[in-house]
Amino acid sequence: MRVSLFCGLILFCSWVHAGGFQVNTQGQKAIGMGGSLSGRALDASVVFFNPAGMSMLDSSYINAGGAFLLSRTSFLGQDGRENLSLSKPCIPLYLFAAWQKSSKWSIGLSLNSPFSLRKTWEEEWSGRFITLDAKWSSIHVQPSVSYRISNSNSVGAGPVIGISGIRFRNALPVSTINGADAEMELEGSGMAFGFNAGIYLDLVRTSAGLSYRSAMAYSIDEGTATFEI
Repeated sequence: MRVSLFCGLILFCSWVHAGGFQVNTQGQKAIGMGGSLSGRALDASVVFFNPAGMSMLDSSYINAGGAFLLSRTSFLGQDGRENLSLSKPCIPLYLFAAWQKSSKWSIGLSLNSPFSLRKTWEEEWSGRFITLDAKWSSIHVQPSVSYRISNSNSVGAGPVIGISGIRFRNALPVSTINGADAEMELEGSGMAFGFNAGIYLDLVRTSAGLSYRSAMAYSIDEGTATFEI
């Protein structure tokens, strides 16, 4: 029964197609556990997942690392032709630190890139008027503090400061003197602010946590638009 269910889930997943710019590489242990670390205080990555867990760590921790990602996207146009995006590397990095200041208080820092996008297409592909090249990167800085109420529960919170840069290029349905497509390129940067807060419970044989991360709206106040006609 278990073997049949496992095979069925694999076949089902092979039909699932998705795309996005969220990067879930915040720590190797977190990747191995599917990102379910809101209720597990294993290392300094708990600053990102649930800052309340910092007070439940057995010592101070520092985690640093990154990932090398390559993405490919397939687009099937109305003419029946399949277009494949070009593979461009994306290297999100992270740094987490948790310091036990006393038996009750702990402070920490989360520095990572939870959202990143790099997508490039052939110059003559059918969707060139929508996009030719898109790049978006962000860095989130989160200083946090945690207080251990008792041996079994703690709370924590911290502000989140986001810094983002974006570059977008696409063709225009206008021909140049040479007969090629005109192009437009948009580029800019901005900041966003939010917060993360959580509660952690250390039970006898298990643990549980509740974490909330607020939404962050980036405002691109300064940018440039370049046209090649």
